[in-house]
Amino acid sequence: MVVGILSDSKENNESNQKNLSAILDFFKSEKVDVIVHLGDVASVTSMPDDVDVPEKDEAGKELSKSEQARIRRRLISKARREAMAKGYEDLLDMLSILAESELPVLVVIGNRECKSTFNSALTTLQEDFPNLFNMNLTRRVALDNLDIISMPGYHDPEYVHCPWDKCIYYESDTLSLIDLANEAEDKAVLLISHGPPRQKDRNGIDAVSEGANVGNPAL
Repeated sequence: MVVGILSDSKENNESNQKNLSAILDFFKSEKVDVIVHLGDVASVTSMPDDVDVPEKDEAGKELSKSEQARIRRRLISKARREAMAKGYEDLLDMLSILAESELPVLVVIGNRECKSTFNSALTTLQEDFPNLFNMNLTRRVALDNLDIISMPGYHDPEYVHCPWDKCIYYESDTLSLIDLANEAEDKAVLLISHGPPRQKDRNGIDAVSEGANVGNPAL
């Protein structure tokens, strides 16, 4: 079983779309059987911390504090909807490139995507691409000689980019992986997650450029 793994494709732009196509060419040359994307598929449009609210209405009348607060809520809500709509379209664009390979494509959410936007985009794409699997909802995929199990989301809230619709998992959630792995019986098991387990030194897969290990000890 040959598994093609990629992660963090991030910004939906022409260059990254070409990158995905180049990765698919490489996977084809390596005779990949299944593709796994480990999240941060597309960038999330940042939410503003605050918005400019006028002190006067269109007629020049002073706005009260409560009126200004109401306008602020409306503007922030609009910015949130626009961010989620763009994230949805970006996910559709990027994942459709991978799904067109006709190989099984398994995708797990990262720390950039909004949870409901991610799930909605995957549901939409699955109408046209039944080879696309949302590993947030399908936690185990049984292949001929390999089972792939998932731990969706991210463990550190500080690094989640969609605070109003975040996908966080906790230490207790990792216990489900034991049962999922046991269901594989005698086959090999591959655990996929956006964030890695905690390692011990600069050679660990969770080592960042500063040298610290940032993986999850519970995982």
